[in-house]
Amino acid sequence: MRWPGWDGGQEHRFYTEAGTYTGLFWSNGKSIKEAVEKELKSLELYSVAKLKENALHPEELNLGPPNEEWDPPSPAPVGKWEQP
Repeated sequence: MRWPGWDGGQEHRFYTEAGTYTGLFWSNGKSIKEAVEKELKSLELYSVAKLKENALHPEELNLGPPNEEWDPPSPAPVGKWEQP
């Protein structure tokens, strides 16, 4: 499920054994009741079966070797660290 345009918090919980889903939406600073009444125009619902049906299942993911453009991170400093 998706609330188009929602800029507040959200969490999605899937309970596979029960075959259920719960979508949680919350707001920072404004009333969620007011946001629902004034801003909620639609919810987008997705079928898990349809998503699985259309999913890409590559046989092999060939990324190739790293090239010179990739800059690996520096090693962590050794020694005692003091907070500034």
